[in-house]
Amino acid sequence: MLVFRARVMASKRSEGWGTRSARLSTVAGAAEANAPRPLPLAWDLLYLPVILATLALSLALYPAMPDPVPVHFDAAGVADGYMAKGWQVIAMPTAVQALMALCLTASHWQILRSRRPSLPEHPVASAIAYGMFARAQSATLLVTGIVITVSIAIMPLAFAGVVTSDQSFVALIVIIIAAILPNLAVSLVYGQAGSRLLRRMTASNELGFDDDERWRLGLFYVSREDPSVVVPRRFGIGWAMNWGNPKSWDLAALLVAAIAAFVVLVEVLFR
Repeated sequence: MLVFRARVMASKRSEGWGTRSARLSTVAGAAEANAPRPLPLAWDLLYLPVILATLALSLALYPAMPDPVPVHFDAAGVADGYMAKGWQVIAMPTAVQALMALCLTASHWQILRSRRPSLPEHPVASAIAYGMFARAQSATLLVTGIVITVSIAIMPLAFAGVVTSDQSFVALIVIIIAAILPNLAVSLVYGQAGSRLLRRMTASNELGFDDDERWRLGLFYVSREDPSVVVPRRFGIGWAMNWGNPKSWDLAALLVAAIAAFVVLVEVLFR
């Protein structure tokens, strides 16, 4: 991959693609101001009632839970891991949900803070295409996140023996499919950063801009000149951090700290 990437970049330099990259400074202010926007971050407050409902469910089922409580099952559905009946059994599902909600909210924040790509030849169309993509992606992320967070409620149901390990496995498969399909639909309809939608709006297959020099190994975006912390990924669906911005490293450190804190919490719960 790196060999072919080097050949492509050399060809672009020889053909003067760098002059096209400079056009990224074009700002379509009016178009961006009127383009669709992602869902506001306040929508992530919907995770809170889900977490509280799971906590209430755990408390209601607690008297029916055995001691010790089976918390892990092997491939045959036989319990092979147990936890002493106590507050940890109640805290574990809500702790998992809280971490999931934190990560999903951080992903939503990325969408809101991402640089909005603008095509100089089609400033209005590119702004609308990206805005519609970002709105669809934020809505899909929210729905997917709520479905996944609700699925964690299977844990107290399994602890109390309301559902079997086989039923939990089937439910997990259904949830995974339900989480994948909406994101696949966004990818097929809109394309990354609205690229598919933009091509349909402009009837053009022209590459809008070229920023190969900013993508290290073709995977990591590094630009000290770009003030953006988050940028759309080049391929697939999603966003990437601008590792040329020190704020990206601060956010990465914060995420690592949050995951480490969760691991410590799990260790405490299983003692």
